Order: sequence, then C-alpha cells, then structure tokens
Amino acid sequence: MEKNKKLLISTTIVLSFFAVLLILISLATDSWVESNPKLLNTVNNTRGESEANYGLFKGFRIKDVGFGPRSSNLQVVCSASDGVCVLWPEEGRAVEENTADEYITKTLKNMTANEPLWQSGLFNFGYYVTIIICAALSMVFGIISIGFAVFNICGKPIETITGPCGLYVWNGFAFLFSILEMAMFLALFFTNLKENCFLKGEWEKFSFREYTNLGFSFYLIPGAAALYFLNVVCMFCSGYKLKCSFSDEAEKVVDNGMILY
Repeated sequence: MEKNKKLLISTTIVLSFFAVLLILISLATDSWVESNPKLLNTVNNTRGESEANYGLFKGFRIKDVGFGPRSSNLQVVCSASDGVCVLWPEEGRAVEENTADEYITKTLKNMTANEPLWQSGLFNFGYYVTIIICAALSMVFGIISIGFAVFNICGKPIETITGPCGLYVWNGFAFLFSILEMAMFLALFFTNLKENCFLKGEWEKFSFREYTNLGFSFYLIPGAAALYFLNVVCMFCSGYKLKCSFSDEAEKVVDNGMILY
C-alpha cells in the first residue's frame, strides 16, 4: 500500500514537470493569436493576403493592401501609466510617430470617450499583466509541488503543509492560476484581439473577426491545467486525505519525565 502511494506521488512529479514545461513553451512561442485578415477592397485585382501571429511578448505580421506584402516584426509595448499596450511593428510602417510610446500618447489624446481600444490597435494593460502574473504563479506553485513531492517520497514530513495536504494545496493553486490565466486571455481575445491587431488607420481596410483564432500556444495552457488537475486526482487515489493536522512524527511522547519526539 505504501509503495502504491509513493508511486502516485512520483507520478505527480512527472505531471507537474510537464505542466511547467507547457507554460514555459506557451510564453516563449508567438502563436497565441493567429489571424489572416482579408482586404475589404482589393486593388488591381490582387487578393491582398495578410497574416499576423503573435504571443504575449512579440510576433510577426505580413500586411498587404493590394500593392504587395510588407512584413514586420511585432513587439508588445505597454504604458502602465496609460493602462494600454500595443502590438508595435518594428519595421515596414511609415508613420509620424517614431516610437510606440509616441503612438500611444498621440492616439489616446485623439480618441473619443466611447471609442474602443481595438480600433486604435490598443489593448488593456491590466488584462495583459494579470495573464503574465498568473502564468508565473502557476509555474511557481508547480515547481513547489515538485519539491515537496520529492520530500514526501524521500523524507518524513512533519508539518501539514509539507505533507500530502500540502501537495493538494500546491497543485490546487497551480491549477487555479492556470485557469485564471486562460480565462483572462479569453476575455482579452474576444473583447479586443479578435477585432483587430493592426494600428489606427490600417484596420479599416481589413476584415478581422471571422479570420482570427486562438493559436497553439494558448492551447498549451488548458493542457497544463489538466495536468495539475490530474495531480489532485492522483493524490486522491493515493488514499491521502486533505486534512490539516500534524503527523504522528510530530507528537510529543512523555516517558519517565522526559519529552521524546
């Protein structure tokens, strides 16, 4: 019985490792959103095919308004004081503003009160930073769960939080923050990113919504959440219960006036 318990705890180590790895890969790749916007009015019978793929930090786009494709790398630039971010093309765009900060300042100044951010190629900074924080916390709790799982196999945990109860807690928090990360990005995607990923003056020429979808980088997050949830299932199947108490190893035993541990 004890051997089976350790085997299931060992399984949580493997699952947590792959969950953390999936989140790292998702952060490092640039396919959270994949878009192939269609040009509304073609020029000279050209198809005007464009595309954009981007993640939480950078991406790439090809814009074609009918006179040939123009490619550029994208960089996510945020202004915390203004509460917005923008996908800034590093090359291939002739604009008056030389930097993303200049573009954000000028755009916000000229925006009307009810104008949505996506019409200017901007998106909410609060959503963005929350997504990154949730991803970081999910990985941190995943790594903590690995450490305490090893401790439970090789050592004799005394306090509740270092024992099986702790494994429930760490994996539960990792699962929770994975779900929050996923939910926050979905909210940002459907209210903003799906509508437009180009700058002001560019998006009017294209149709975005029906041609923009979630990319494979995003789908790694529900995969990681599923692995954390499987960890909780493994702990439940091991027979360890989620209870808050000290183990027998921590109980004091009094023998002939001496306190033993």
